[in-house]
Amino acid sequence: MKKRQRNRVLPVLIITVLIITAAALAFFVLLPILKASDGWNIKDVTKTRSGAFTFYSVTDKRAKNEWIYKIEIDRKKDATSLNIPKKIGENTVTRLGWSKEIEGDDPQHDIDYKKNIFDATVASSKNIDGGKDETDAIMELSIPGSVTRIDPAAFSGMNELGAVALPSGVTYLREKTFYGCDNLSSVILPEKMNTFACSAFLACPSLSNVKLTSKNKTYTVKDGFIINKKKKALLWVASGKKNANIPSGVKTVIRRAFTNSTATSVNIPKTVKTIEKDGLTSIYINKVFVSKNSRYFARKGQCVYDKKHHALSVAVTRNDGILCIADKVRRLQSDNSIAGHDVDTLIVPSSVRSSTGTGFNLERLGLLDEVYFLGKKPPKIVKAAPSGYHSLPVFCKVYVPKGCKKTYINWYMKNKCYDDIKSLTEMSDKKRTELIRIAASNTVKEPSKKKTKIAGSNTGTSSTDSQR
Repeated sequence: MKKRQRNRVLPVLIITVLIITAAALAFFVLLPILKASDGWNIKDVTKTRSGAFTFYSVTDKRAKNEWIYKIEIDRKKDATSLNIPKKIGENTVTRLGWSKEIEGDDPQHDIDYKKNIFDATVASSKNIDGGKDETDAIMELSIPGSVTRIDPAAFSGMNELGAVALPSGVTYLREKTFYGCDNLSSVILPEKMNTFACSAFLACPSLSNVKLTSKNKTYTVKDGFIINKKKKALLWVASGKKNANIPSGVKTVIRRAFTNSTATSVNIPKTVKTIEKDGLTSIYINKVFVSKNSRYFARKGQCVYDKKHHALSVAVTRNDGILCIADKVRRLQSDNSIAGHDVDTLIVPSSVRSSTGTGFNLERLGLLDEVYFLGKKPPKIVKAAPSGYHSLPVFCKVYVPKGCKKTYINWYMKNKCYDDIKSLTEMSDKKRTELIRIAASNTVKEPSKKKTKIAGSNTGTSSTDSQR
């Protein structure tokens, strides 16, 4: 019996060994080929002239693919239409755009430094999109279907470009690909795109017509919104849309989905369950509405809050810089969005009982002048802010209810923020009553003419002034 079992096991072992050996041999044979296909002969540059354009390219190590990394424009010739060639010699053009592989790392360049395909510097943090007179002549762009990779910022600064159809084989639409293309209004996205950078069309204010075939497995486009099919998550909003009605069915608004948007009003459908940090952060948004049938969010005054915890999710600053937290909000959290203008004046009602981490460090509070706490008892700091951040509003004037000055001083000192405020002052009962009424209101009247400020105190000040 044992002999028969041995006879059965032996062939299985032999077959297993043969399979492992064959796989190992295949791996070592294919590895050099795979490595070679990832490398480029950077020092061996080919120059190809066609009309007003000169294309600079390099070949991969298999001598089959071509990477066009730079295009020069002859200003004496007609450069209205840029038709990128499919072939350079016998090689197929598969990659477009500048990369640090070309020049190597320069310690003097920051992480934001890039170049477009026209060899112009691009740095969005400095509002440099790489546009120049030569590229302003280009009104049409044709990219061959053989291209599978477009590097970051490749076509940024093409101010007169009106429309573009991206090759179906491009899988990753990288950051700032068309940054600062002022007149770009129509785009056809790649069929095989599976990764999308929200800044791909940064500062393209005219872009409203965005199309994507239903064959795409990862994303769908509905009325200018790019949505992840599987996650039902809103990734991006076409910048040319003025009224953003988030499509029904969307469950999540991801971080920075509206960063590129110029929409002034947003409608949140009942299907939205999650709004990530900065999901609706935008300087243009001045109105946010929530479906009355939503089980997850509600709106009051300038605020959208989640129904379960009554935590602030979205706040819209008034045109005069005043942000009044609605009296339905009980908790401030760091995962919020601030829409509209920079916040100059912050009003915190007594309903706010706690703050988590950097909850008080709402986005764009860098210019905060004053904060009004309406509760006689300060909110509880559930979790301290990480190193380098403050748990409470700082670098501003602080106003508190009459008779509560000592309580708030101790609160600030306990959270190690007292030395970083300009002053701490008691407000009058009349002023507090007025602000409580504003916090309880469901609508906030915008000032019609001049910017107004809330005058605050009736007693002396204390605390140490601090330089910003």
